[in-house]
Amino acid sequence: MTMDQFYKKYDTDKSSMISAMELKKALSELIDLDMDNKEVKMLSEYMKKKGGRSELKKDDFNKLLKGLPKGNSNSLKAKKSMKKLAKTLEGLNIKSDGQAS
Repeated sequence: MTMDQFYKKYDTDKSSMISAMELKKALSELIDLDMDNKEVKMLSEYMKKKGGRSELKKDDFNKLLKGLPKGNSNSLKAKKSMKKLAKTLEGLNIKSDGQAS
């Protein structure tokens, strides 16, 4: 699955951006991972801090996964979560280069 295909399927409001709620649904369907409301809120705030809004375009989402934060313990927890998310997407063969595996 390419990142384009991932967005086409999980960008349910067709905004060309992925929100924390849309990501929650994707992770639930793809790997049976259920995020609680606190986790969704934390992810949304993190996305807003890193991308300027709580929904991210594909390029911003890729940058977010690659440009992980440094700093306090909250940032380190977010960094660990985003690394896990990046590995999960990679394991699902979701690639940003437009090539499907």
